[in-house]
Amino acid sequence: CSWACPYGAREIDEARQVMTKCTLCVDRITDTSLPEAERKPACVMACPTNARLFGDVHDPKSEVSQAIRERDGYELMPEWGTRPANRYLPRRQAD
Repeated sequence: CSWACPYGAREIDEARQVMTKCTLCVDRITDTSLPEAERKPACVMACPTNARLFGDVHDPKSEVSQAIRERDGYELMPEWGTRPANRYLPRRQAD
């Protein structure tokens, strides 16, 4: 996994001898000392093109829910029944 991942998200924890992966910065998103606008994973905060969104897909007023509705967001392989938390947005059409 770690060799194949193009994002470097998977790493071997040598001390524990296990593969680790991204936790969506659970420490950041649950840190109530941060302003709510900053309680997002580092990748979302740092993305220079704003290509990543993060939020509660079950809250119809959230930015992420609105984007999913407005741009016909979709799940990958829904037939597997895994109920993934991630949604994908189609590419925007060039003007």
